[in-house]
Amino acid sequence: MSKKIYSEKLVAKYLLNVIKEADGLIFKMHPITNKGIPDYLVHCNGHTFYVETKTTGKVCTEAQVFFHKMLKEQGIETYVLDVPVHNLKELQTLSYKTY
Repeated sequence: MSKKIYSEKLVAKYLLNVIKEADGLIFKMHPITNKGIPDYLVHCNGHTFYVETKTTGKVCTEAQVFFHKMLKEQGIETYVLDVPVHNLKELQTLSYKTY
């Protein structure tokens, strides 16, 4: 049985809704000056973390993995999300980390 494929745009839309419903802040990051920076910076429920959104089944680039590891060394979590989520718990349980 094949897994349903979700576009990065749809995954991001659901993420934005979840953070908004949790009264959190979410900022779209632009990789112009920092190649590999995750897509979103999130502040929610007293926690700050990054989220990299992907089309289902797509993997992070080498530059993204490097950036995630660099952030982790500074104590900042980065979640990679390639499926829609409906709440914060799903964000943590359905995402994965590259480090």
